[in-house]
Amino acid sequence: MVRERPGPSPLAALRTHFHTGLDAREPVTGLCDIPQVMAYRDLLYGTPSLAARLTAYAAVDERALAEAIQQTAGADDLTARLAAAQIVSVQHLLARDNWRRLSTGQDPAEMLREAHREADTAFDLLESGLSRRLG
Repeated sequence: MVRERPGPSPLAALRTHFHTGLDAREPVTGLCDIPQVMAYRDLLYGTPSLAARLTAYAAVDERALAEAIQQTAGADDLTARLAAAQIVSVQHLLARDNWRRLSTGQDPAEMLREAHREADTAFDLLESGLSRRLG
């Protein structure tokens, strides 16, 4: 996504991608209410060893994103790693919040507007701190 970004910056591309995922109710956004996906998430987050494995996968995502940011935005190593850590954390937090709401029975169609608003708030906060370094 970052290497072939449609936007002017890595962060803009990731923002667009997250919003597109919300509209498509992709599982990675936490806004997918397909029963099998919900059962899978319950299993993952309800099993300590699997939840720990998710943390390891997040670290892999972080490293890959940092590499892409460094290569495409010309960021130094530290900036790229810090940006990637923040971006991955924000995306996971947004997805967990959406998933939690779904698990209480909220309708994803009714949640969509709020999920977009929260994503914009999160990406705005990231952008205000990262834009000076990533363009």
